[in-house]
Amino acid sequence: MIGESSCPIATVLRNKRTAQQFWTRVFNDGDLDYIDQTLAPGYTYNGSPGGADGLKAWVKALRSAMPDLFFRVESLLGAHDTVAIRWTLSGTRDGKEVFLTGENVLVFDDNGRAVSNWQFLGTPDLTHQAC
Repeated sequence: MIGESSCPIATVLRNKRTAQQFWTRVFNDGDLDYIDQTLAPGYTYNGSPGGADGLKAWVKALRSAMPDLFFRVESLLGAHDTVAIRWTLSGTRDGKEVFLTGENVLVFDDNGRAVSNWQFLGTPDLTHQAC
């Protein structure tokens, strides 16, 4: 996962695998330690500083609000240092089913760690139900 690669295809595959595992391990399994392994120093979220501690707190709050939270990765596209991931979120909050779709675009450094993450929600009318 982490480490330099001189092969562009290998780099893209590594970054796609990291993105896939991040959604599965962090959001679905609650493996917060994986955050430390995958975020580069200076990581930004939607252009703002968003280090590991802030992300861990947000994941904890999200999983607490929706104990049955599940992210399904629908597709991954990768080129150079960038991976786009399309996902669906499902869960229950306050007895109501929640369903969101969204996309994230992640940029990775040469060591396979995420340096930036831009998120776009496909169903913004439901955003506040999830958080």
